[in-house]
Amino acid sequence: MEKLLEEISFSIPDTQEPEIVIDKNYVKERFMDRIQADNIDRFIL
Repeated sequence: MEKLLEEISFSIPDTQEPEIVIDKNYVKERFMDRIQADNIDRFIL
C-alpha cells in the first residue's frame, strides 16, 4: 500500500485535483514491472 501511494503523497501539495482515483489501471501502471499478470488482483483496492 505504501508503494502504491508513495508518489501521490509526495505530489499532493502541488496538485489542484479535487480527488484522486486509484483504480485497476493506476495499480497496473505502478506495479506491472514488479508483478505477474495473474497476481495483480491482490494489489487492487
